[in-house]
Amino acid sequence: MSLSFVLFACLAVSSLSFPLPSPSSSQHVAAELRDIIESVHSHGWADAHVDTLRSLADANAECDMCSGLAAEGLRQSGKVCDAVKYAEKAVIANPIFDKHAQNVGLLLTSASSAQCAQSSRSDAIRSHYLATRLNPSFAAALFSLAQLLAESDNGRARSAISFYLRAHRSSAGDLSLEALGHASHLLLRDGRAEEAVYQLKPHQNGDGKECTKRYEPFSFCSSLLLLDLLSERGEEVEEKCLAMCGKSKLACDSALQLLSSALNCPHQDVRRTARQVIASPSLSRLVMDLCHAEVDTSEMKTEASHLPFCNHAGMMMAERQDMDEAASAFRLALHFDNCSADALNNLALTLMHLRRHNEAVKVIEQASGCTPSELSLPLSLTAAEVYRTAGMLDSALASVERRCHAKPSMCKEKGVECVGESLRGMTSVQRRCIAARSFLRLLLCEWKDREEDTQYVNALSRYDEGLSPVHVLALDTNVRGVRETAERKWRGYTIRPPPYLSDVLTRKGIVIAYAFSDFVSHDLGGDVVEVLCSHRAHGVYTVGVSWRKQGDNALYRSPHRDGAFGGLQHCTDEVISPTHSTDALALAEHINHASVTLLIDMNGWTDGGRPDVLALRPTPLQLHGKGFPSSAGHARVYDGSISDRVAMPADFAHTAYSEKLIVMPKGVSYHVNAPRPSFSPSSSDIKGGIRVCNSNRLFKHNVEVVKAWVDALSFPHMEAAKLVLQNSSSTACTNVKKEFDRIGGKEESLQFAPVVSDQAQYYSQLSSCTVFADSFVYGAHGTAIDALWAGVPFVTLPSVRQSTRVGASLLASANCEEWIARSIHDYTSKVAQMARQDNELSSCIDSVKSAPSTLFDVDRWAAEVERMAQLLVDVKKSRKESEKAPNRFHIVLA
Repeated sequence: MSLSFVLFACLAVSSLSFPLPSPSSSQHVAAELRDIIESVHSHGWADAHVDTLRSLADANAECDMCSGLAAEGLRQSGKVCDAVKYAEKAVIANPIFDKHAQNVGLLLTSASSAQCAQSSRSDAIRSHYLATRLNPSFAAALFSLAQLLAESDNGRARSAISFYLRAHRSSAGDLSLEALGHASHLLLRDGRAEEAVYQLKPHQNGDGKECTKRYEPFSFCSSLLLLDLLSERGEEVEEKCLAMCGKSKLACDSALQLLSSALNCPHQDVRRTARQVIASPSLSRLVMDLCHAEVDTSEMKTEASHLPFCNHAGMMMAERQDMDEAASAFRLALHFDNCSADALNNLALTLMHLRRHNEAVKVIEQASGCTPSELSLPLSLTAAEVYRTAGMLDSALASVERRCHAKPSMCKEKGVECVGESLRGMTSVQRRCIAARSFLRLLLCEWKDREEDTQYVNALSRYDEGLSPVHVLALDTNVRGVRETAERKWRGYTIRPPPYLSDVLTRKGIVIAYAFSDFVSHDLGGDVVEVLCSHRAHGVYTVGVSWRKQGDNALYRSPHRDGAFGGLQHCTDEVISPTHSTDALALAEHINHASVTLLIDMNGWTDGGRPDVLALRPTPLQLHGKGFPSSAGHARVYDGSISDRVAMPADFAHTAYSEKLIVMPKGVSYHVNAPRPSFSPSSSDIKGGIRVCNSNRLFKHNVEVVKAWVDALSFPHMEAAKLVLQNSSSTACTNVKKEFDRIGGKEESLQFAPVVSDQAQYYSQLSSCTVFADSFVYGAHGTAIDALWAGVPFVTLPSVRQSTRVGASLLASANCEEWIARSIHDYTSKVAQMARQDNELSSCIDSVKSAPSTLFDVDRWAAEVERMAQLLVDVKKSRKESEKAPNRFHIVLA
């Protein structure tokens, strides 16, 4: 329903639906009003009419008709902010007339969009509430109130459903059906699909048939698609969506809204069928053609009506992972309203996904310029994510701190129970705000609130809003919290059963595929490329799967490190990459057609992973690789996680992992490590003095880690030693320095090394370190390998979580177990001992690159994976009657 006034929509007819001036009004006022109404009826509104009405309203405060007509005239002139004042005067003059109250609400809604001071959507909601209290069966006011509640930031969808249904029962004709349609959309999104069907069933045979002819009212017609969605009749839904889109843009927009609601429905069958419809190439082409077409003013009452259609079209393209098309659609939406909050929010997220960070930041700045006070809560969360990915952490934290309602000191003394209670009283968006704030404070090393942030994150792991498993892992939370967060992430996906092994095994034998998001510039991508080369040398058929589009044949360029390999193309038999569309179903089908036996996902929950593809189970066997050092969260998605005896002992596995473990043989780390590039050792002037280094990002440390480093520097022979950390951001460095000084460290002892992009320079800089002191909150992984390759002794202190045990796993495979500390005191002693020139512990560094060390033995690692694949196939074959059941056993390679 548009924002046209109920009160003044009847100016074109002879009998008005609002009261005439009261008897106390002078006769000349009544006469002037009648003259103005007749003139407007004949010639339309003019500035003279508005000026006269304002004068009459100012002079006759008791004349509600004067104020009401003045408000309408001002609205027609585009002076919405002034119109609000006169509409409120009409309410004061006649407080029992329901339509006055509703008109104030409608004007306040427009005033909020027009950036009027002292106007807000909450005021509009209150005015509509007043109108519905004055007249409980006032269908138009009930409908408008439901619209406002559905669009609010405070999670009031259930109240909106109630008012839509009241509007449906209080009216007849199109308004009744339109209200029922909107209620059905919200019921579907709220997971109450059966209730929506119950409401729709009585209208299926009557108005439903007429609906197929004229497709109006649109929300009702699209809601009838829900009956087919629940029955998993995807082809019929697609056919009807195509018919609606062929009828008009408004009808097509309503169909897209229904599909969007279906994607957010907890009902797995509904989500799967909706994704099947959205994946239709013919529907997507038609939608984008309509979006790019010129506006037909005979169909669309205003250009602004085209905005929601393009916005929903962009959301459809984003769901298909066609991000370029999505960005194009959102920009078209902004062409009609450059301050549309939804379009700005969606465009910023899309550009961020495309890694066009500078453009995304400009969109957020545009949104800020459109808002008189502050961004809405959803847009603030988007702004925080955009700023974070652009490296603007201070701006990111500022975006959410002023919108989070949980005060920093609220639960400091009351503990976890208080935290859980406060979260239960919040909406989903508010909980996402708390999660974003805790993560950003972590990145900026604001450790004063770390205990409370940890409590919040542990409590948030019970919910599914805004919390990434990587986020939980970065805080020193318990292993169960990480696992539960990963498990909850899978609730948004429909898990399909895997294909039968017999359908995949071909004359090629076992086919092993590795999937990763960046084979070009990431260290892990380089490691995987060299593993694939080793498999090929052994005669194993291999497939490389890129989760992301890699333009300009990037997958076929030489890897970033030196060596004999020419890139992924030369190290694998087949490359699968989403060159045109990153649609999950298309990518899963491509993998399945390649007859892959075992797929090893090297991303997990890290950036660039594709859980949507993995949930479709394109291969009989799927394993979780080294990218995410914790549980992947689902035993039916992954048949196991690759681990080793040190990284995750069996005693911890039942608590930390949802899936079973596939354990490497003794002496082989689960963390595959290809040889790094050659480099020149650091010059003597850099090498001088004792340098205790850690090149991890600063958020992986905490107060206890810094205190251990300060204790290590307090040994007598460490008097002139330097602690060298990575310069992550200026604010984070300042916060770490403050904590370092507070604990008792010498100001001149702490240095921050710049981040170096050139690899030769990076390894040269790293080789200047005397000892690498690992963090025991979130340990080094790739940087630990870099340090050992650079010839730097490495000290680590493992705990229960796998993220702290990777360093110990690497040292065990390098036969350097003496560098593994057993306590914090032992850790500080070993760091100080390593700094002595005459220490015996450092001698181990000379043998990490050669046998019997397996640290950089890629051939050995690849051979173990081949053994692993054969063993998993044999186990699968032995369980023919339950071949699709999840793996129930840990498998340990001897």
